[in-house]
Amino acid sequence: LDGGNWIRWNGLRPYDRWVWIEVFDESELRVPVDFNLQKGDHHLEVAYREDDTWLDRLLITDDPHYYPRGYGQFNGESKPVRTELQPEQGRITAPMEIRRSDISGSLASVGVSANRERELGYADIDFAIPATDDYVILGRVQAPSDEENSFYISLNGGEEVIWHLPEQDDRDSWFWYPVSGRDEDLVTPALYKLQKGTHSLRIRNREAGTRIDQIVVCNWSDFLTRFATVKGSTILAGF
Repeated sequence: LDGGNWIRWNGLRPYDRWVWIEVFDESELRVPVDFNLQKGDHHLEVAYREDDTWLDRLLITDDPHYYPRGYGQFNGESKPVRTELQPEQGRITAPMEIRRSDISGSLASVGVSANRERELGYADIDFAIPATDDYVILGRVQAPSDEENSFYISLNGGEEVIWHLPEQDDRDSWFWYPVSGRDEDLVTPALYKLQKGTHSLRIRNREAGTRIDQIVVCNWSDFLTRFATVKGSTILAGF
């Protein structure tokens, strides 16, 4: 920048879509680089280093907490599609249980209250989608602590994945969070290639105290219109 030392922006993790990543210096353990810029014009150079690494656009901001909305176009254009589900209306197997509540207008939530996480309690929820596409699954959840912040998730009888949630300072708070593959820096929503028709979602208890009261299954286009890229344990805004 402005003729200064070159920064080797190395170690970008592979993704199957466009993502926003801060410029970081490999020698500084992936710590984002801060540029002290004065008012006026500046000159930025980006040099080629490795094949098939692509840069689509750049953002310069003085807000370290700001992230652009979405990841960019994925698999072409499609119309937004979303399906809203109520877990308590599914098939509930103990020790998973329904807790009645009127928090934020919600009628009920599903989870395990006692410390019985080794037992196979679950909620099975059937749903239908109108179009074949890539879908994200999100839940309005409660994660009171780092020992009460995960479920197991399985779709259409497939392999279970662990759904980790960020614990909150307020034990009673509810927030939206996607089923995701998570690395050190970025919450990356899991994408499910779903065909038009009926599907089945299983939510199994893993840690007591973790609860879910609403579910949204939405395609990538709908997700991009509603959510910003998030880092670390930053929660997603209201859905």
